[in-house]
Amino acid sequence: MAHVEGRARAPRLDRVTAYGVRTALLLTVLVAASSPAYADGPGHAGDDAFHIGAGVGMALAAPITLTGHTPTLHPFGRVALYVPLDFAGTLRLEPSVEWTYLADFPDVDVSATLVGLGAFHLVELDPRVALSLGARGGCGLARAHPRGGADPTTRVDGFFSPTLGAEYDLSPWVSLAAELRAELYFVSEGDAAPHPVLPTPAVATSANTALFVRLFFL
Repeated sequence: MAHVEGRARAPRLDRVTAYGVRTALLLTVLVAASSPAYADGPGHAGDDAFHIGAGVGMALAAPITLTGHTPTLHPFGRVALYVPLDFAGTLRLEPSVEWTYLADFPDVDVSATLVGLGAFHLVELDPRVALSLGARGGCGLARAHPRGGADPTTRVDGFFSPTLGAEYDLSPWVSLAAELRAELYFVSEGDAAPHPVLPTPAVATSANTALFVRLFFL
């Protein structure tokens, strides 16, 4: 791997993925706002029926503190897919898969794939507005790519994030949401020798905001 000077840059795939996600979010909002079919009918907040859907979102860039270092998340480096499962209008279970790219380590780039599950209590404020109180947790794999050409190391991560969210139903099928998260990441050694910038075991902390769209099929 060639040595790279200066600030780490996200791979081209990350930039293309981020552009696609932003375009999809914008198109979803425009369609939902302009379609007459979406203008009427109560939202699913507080509904006693079972609902299942799919969501896509991005977390905003925020510092992550790890054993004295403060890397910065690449602005388009956190993209996630969600599968919301709503029960009786008050309970939501939400599996998720997130792809994360970290930059600004002194001599290494770090990417991670996180698989998690969220559990939330839904509180209806209005037929179209609800709060969600709960947490997300899970585990994942992180890969450190040293810029000097050395072999990448692999990490196993666990994470836990107490979460407060708000959701607005554009229709019974489409909603916009935002979450505030206090994030804890537990880093353990993987299948290669530790990298000096990423000592193990370690605990990383962050406070973050996520914005996303959910589409409900049922």
